[in-house]
Amino acid sequence: MKKSRTTEDWQALIERYYDGLTSDEEERELQEYLFSSAQQANPATKADRAVMAYMATGKLLNKKQRHSNVGMYRIMAAASLVGIVALAAVGLFRWEQTSSNWTSIDGTMYYSENIARDQMEQNLSAMLSGYTTVEDELSLIFTE
Repeated sequence: MKKSRTTEDWQALIERYYDGLTSDEEERELQEYLFSSAQQANPATKADRAVMAYMATGKLLNKKQRHSNVGMYRIMAAASLVGIVALAAVGLFRWEQTSSNWTSIDGTMYYSENIARDQMEQNLSAMLSGYTTVEDELSLIFTE
């Protein structure tokens, strides 16, 4: 059962509220008292009602903003995790490429030994089929 408060008790509670010394329960009781139909008609409590309404609105907005920040932090954490996984996948792919057996012929990378050997033999046969000497090649370079 709630104890009934006198006008002086309510005034003391309002002063404690302004000093920031009230509990959540006391603030709820004070809000019920100030916004009761009897106090709505009392011009002496108009300023106190305005302050309570302003503070309640501020608490509500702060609560909403905290919740939206939590959502933003979750999105940022998920994006960071996706980035880390993507970088790890690219790094693993690059490491796998450099650690496997490969050959570069004429700027083309060959990962299969048979394909690389076939390409090398084609290049050598093409070079040898022309019967061009080093002197002929050099003379072509310097005469142009």
